[in-house]
Amino acid sequence: MTKLSSLCIIGKKDIMPINEEDFLKQVEYEIRVGELKKLVSLKKTAAIRNFEIARVKLNKAIENLKNVKSIQEQVSSISEEKKQRIMDKYLNEGVSLDKLAISYKIKKTLIMEIIEKHLPERKRIRSYSDSPIINSIKENTSLVMLGPYRGDLERILWRCENGHKFEASPKNVGRRGKRACPLCAFNETNRWNKNFHQFKNARFFGTEANLVEGATFELDTGKFKKQLNLRLKEESQRQLSELYEYWKGKGNFKFLNIETNNAQIFSSTVSFSKFILETALEHLNIDYENEKQIDLLALWISKKRIQIPEIKEKWIKLKNYKLEDWTLHSKELDDYIKSLNIFSKEELFNEAMTDWVGINKDIFEIIWPVAIKRSHLIPDEIKENTETDLDLKMRRLKDLYGKND
Repeated sequence: MTKLSSLCIIGKKDIMPINEEDFLKQVEYEIRVGELKKLVSLKKTAAIRNFEIARVKLNKAIENLKNVKSIQEQVSSISEEKKQRIMDKYLNEGVSLDKLAISYKIKKTLIMEIIEKHLPERKRIRSYSDSPIINSIKENTSLVMLGPYRGDLERILWRCENGHKFEASPKNVGRRGKRACPLCAFNETNRWNKNFHQFKNARFFGTEANLVEGATFELDTGKFKKQLNLRLKEESQRQLSELYEYWKGKGNFKFLNIETNNAQIFSSTVSFSKFILETALEHLNIDYENEKQIDLLALWISKKRIQIPEIKEKWIKLKNYKLEDWTLHSKELDDYIKSLNIFSKEELFNEAMTDWVGINKDIFEIIWPVAIKRSHLIPDEIKENTETDLDLKMRRLKDLYGKND
């Protein structure tokens, strides 16, 4: 059997040739998605085409799907005593979901389900009324926190309005707002197939059909940790040691406006250093996201000033002057900025709200004037009154030799 199957007839319909290697790729993708009806359909195609490798893979995947119990069924088989112990460890002792899963030999998704179902019965959750981030999340989103607050950088369990459960720190949730749920941010039902490659580091618990109905979702970033071996100069080592001893003695630590009393970071200088590095990276990443958004907004502005006639008219007048002299032509500059505000600002804000994560009206108002200034340095994408090489050649010939009558 060749790799390319021959043309054959079933009933009155022609079956077009298909490459077995491409078919296998499609099969592997659909197995990851896990929709039973689609796998059965592909199995029939594999049998018709005589694609044995694909048929065997599909057989196994279909069998596995048929034998899988729902999360609720699996949770119901766990004793109430064990569920209560899990809740005590999670709420009172702050044991992480990963450690609970290992200790009790229960899948992490089942731990999530137990916590969600039993949380309303428990009242011993540490108060978080003093956290501005948590209060902001409560006021501006419909996200529900499913666990004890242990600091703005400590990952805890959340549930979004669509019922998806995910782990994230309050800091990240506060920054991303309504889009904090990874599944809701990436998975709109009509874009599922198009965007599936974005989930390469994610694990789904359920099929494509029930993911949007509240199946558990876990972004598995914790599985991809990488060790860094850093060598500090002697003076930096001394400073680190002094800082560690001082803050360990106090029992709490504040760095870049992040305060924590988590005893784990004082277990060693390595843990202390890790907290410092991760906190610094978190703040640098926020700056990086801001800069990217300003750059993109500046690029959008540079396009609008050419596309929209009312803005283009003001822009042409302004760009006749050297950039360093624009302060001497304040009327032209003010007219240009006013035209941007009238004819493009709202449209670009709506575009940003649609495409970006971590944006709202207040943030947009701050970055808008910065982006306008940055856009001044971007050349116009559409050249005006430009001549091609052929046009230039023709004009020069006519200037030199006149028209050929």
